[in-house]
Amino acid sequence: MVDMGDLREGVMPGDLAHVLAEVRQLRAIRVVALGTNLTCYGAVVPTPDNLGELVALTRSAESLLGYPLGVSGGNSSSLELALANGLPPGITNLRVGESILLGVSTITRLPLPPLAQNAFVLEAPVVECGIKPSHPLGQIAQDAFGNRPIFTDRGARRRAICALGRQDCVPEGLQPLETGVHVLGGSSDHLILDVEDMVRPPAIGETLRFLPNYGALLAASTSPYVRKCHHGAA
Repeated sequence: MVDMGDLREGVMPGDLAHVLAEVRQLRAIRVVALGTNLTCYGAVVPTPDNLGELVALTRSAESLLGYPLGVSGGNSSSLELALANGLPPGITNLRVGESILLGVSTITRLPLPPLAQNAFVLEAPVVECGIKPSHPLGQIAQDAFGNRPIFTDRGARRRAICALGRQDCVPEGLQPLETGVHVLGGSSDHLILDVEDMVRPPAIGETLRFLPNYGALLAASTSPYVRKCHHGAA
């Protein structure tokens, strides 16, 4: 991997020749391609310039190693450039995940037609529902995760609690599918929702559905407390 500016993993371009020279001495390792990762830690957007530099580095590496190499030009964030025929010649591979799975651009998070945005639905049962104040009562310090929350007093509102927490997902990354449901936040194992605007309040045990973003899907996929079900194509 070559770091083209996102500052996650990879060899800096100026160090590549030295690293390849060292790798050539390792009998059990063979370099088959150069790749890069963008729009992750540093949020750097793939462009013809930075990907063109990656291709040029690969050509130099091929001269040093004496055989052809593949070029992996990034992840989902390179997909839009590819669809617009903007990838530099020489890119042979893209590691596309989020855009195919969630159907969105990882640069703008807007839908990418004709990909589906509802391939994953996260469901959680309601374990409590009732009228409560919208502003906590008493002196406010830090929440369970060390944050100092800010609340807006909207008076008494109906809220529901679902059996789904930060151990399972990122509450801020959930888009409710039921009309009138608004995510307020979450604790370790509870999701707190404003359901005042629902036509009918949810009953205890009823399931509410959400579309997860990347962070929420990542956490839910790795949580042992979230059951995964595959329903096939519609």
